[in-house]
Amino acid sequence: MCWDLLYGIEPCQAAVCDNKPDAAVREFFDILGDFDLLRRYEKTLHVGCGYGRVEKCFSKYANICFGVDVSSRAIRLAKEYVGHDKCVFLRNDGETLKVLGNNKFDLVYSVIVFQHMSKAVFKGYLREVKDYLKPRGMFFFQVPLSENGRKGDAVLIDRKDHHSIRRYSVEELEETLTAFGYRVDRMHTYGTDIYCLCSLGDG
Repeated sequence: MCWDLLYGIEPCQAAVCDNKPDAAVREFFDILGDFDLLRRYEKTLHVGCGYGRVEKCFSKYANICFGVDVSSRAIRLAKEYVGHDKCVFLRNDGETLKVLGNNKFDLVYSVIVFQHMSKAVFKGYLREVKDYLKPRGMFFFQVPLSENGRKGDAVLIDRKDHHSIRRYSVEELEETLTAFGYRVDRMHTYGTDIYCLCSLGDG
């Protein structure tokens, strides 16, 4: 799928007007609060930032918010929509974070993004994120929970847009994170999704 096609509508039509977050952003912030992540940070990174609707609200918690997205149109809209120098938006290649250079982050987070990637690409991001976390940095993300706790394959849910969803069992996710050297600090299910907070195993 060409992700630029997703951003062919006006940003406010899809989510936010002025400084009022939409229901999805409010729900995400409620979950961040549940995980005690609404705190002060020097530098944060959002993988799959879209047009910056989270950053527009989250920037009050960080000195600087970075966002990366594979869509060049989304990045352009983010720069226009957010419009202040506390946020930096960059287009990445969809598989690596090398566009970030030597930056290190206190918090890396991602929501409704990894589910659209193959499991091999997701594992590549697990490798990448480790290189960009500060020693005491945290990694927070969401993936869909597989039905009946089974290791899930891709499920086509939208034939028009060719969205595929990769689902994960709790056991699979824990095994994968441990294999990549993460410590799972907290994992919780909300409806059909798993939210996971982890850190570097030697942190």
